[in-house]
Amino acid sequence: MQNSEFTVLVIDEDVSTCRRFSKILEANNLRSYSCCDVSSALSYIERSPPDLVITEFTIDIDVNLGIAKFLNQRYPSIPVIITSKDAHAAEVISAFHQGAVDYFIKPITDTRVLIEAVTDALEQRHFSSQSKHSCSELKTINAQLRTRITEFEQDQRAGSLIQQGMLPASPFTACDYKCTHKVVPALFLSGDCIDYALLDKRYFAFYIADVSGHGSAPAFVTIWLKNLVAQLVRLRQLLADFRSISNALHELIAVINDELIAMRLNNHITMILGIIDTQTHELFYIVAGHLPLPMVVSKGRAHYLEGRGKPLGLFPGNEWKIHQYKLPDVFSLVAFSDGILEVLSGNDLLAKEKTLLESIPRVDTSIESITAALKLSTFDRIPDDIAILTITRGFS
Repeated sequence: MQNSEFTVLVIDEDVSTCRRFSKILEANNLRSYSCCDVSSALSYIERSPPDLVITEFTIDIDVNLGIAKFLNQRYPSIPVIITSKDAHAAEVISAFHQGAVDYFIKPITDTRVLIEAVTDALEQRHFSSQSKHSCSELKTINAQLRTRITEFEQDQRAGSLIQQGMLPASPFTACDYKCTHKVVPALFLSGDCIDYALLDKRYFAFYIADVSGHGSAPAFVTIWLKNLVAQLVRLRQLLADFRSISNALHELIAVINDELIAMRLNNHITMILGIIDTQTHELFYIVAGHLPLPMVVSKGRAHYLEGRGKPLGLFPGNEWKIHQYKLPDVFSLVAFSDGILEVLSGNDLLAKEKTLLESIPRVDTSIESITAALKLSTFDRIPDDIAILTITRGFS
């Protein structure tokens, strides 16, 4: 704070006192203006309100209104220092009641005390003004922030509705196979993606994918992924030749990997991609860095399928192993995104996978039963998206 920024008005009927105070103030780099009567003082204040007023206590606006009380009522932000020839206790008390910040008895011999009082009052006014300004700015910023948050939530909800609308029908039944799914986002939008379809009236193709990260970016990647797979299957007929299911899966996973790398995003994808031959009941699948592995529930027992492989979008020219599994007559294939591991007990991955395997119902593997067994409805918030995919045959 620089003294030269402030103006002090001196009001005193004694011209010599006005001059003396003005010299003291200007010697301390303070601008000053002096008035010897109340009318010129009020006129000056109206034209250019000062930062501080030093006034004689006996100066009155009218019979019932002193200058200190008037300034406190009309200009409460301007600090007032009272000077007086007398030191009556009643007068001092009255001055402070009227809003004075300090009181001096004339003549003032130690001018340093006066300057300290003036400086202190100006600093308080300066900081008070800054605080009010900051408070006003903060209120404006908070109002803008609330508006932005509301708009953000509306955008997120709209995006969530779009994502939900892009999920496949659940349940979906074809060729004695029943498919169901559930996606529980940690926020409004989800980075988990599920899709499935019956191709050529025989081959049941499916995937469950988990895009790294949280928020809008992974959600947009899931939309991109669904559209890409649909275009590859429908327009480029990647899964049209089922004489070699392995080649079809290899080609599809390789194109997804190459396209994701080409986009240069900071997101990678883990995925389980599979095809079931509904006539031979054979499952062909690829594991692309996805955990936990899918599990098969049959005859009251549950076990994980084998498989490993690198995620998509990180390594160009990568290859993935095609796994083959003969499905039982009565079974349920259950797959999760890795968000499920965040809500399970266990000190490490193996312990969590064991807990998950033991928690899966052996008789009723519906989405509702799995959700209840894992107590997912008891969590107010989850740290990561959770996706569940079930494919069953022979279960009632």
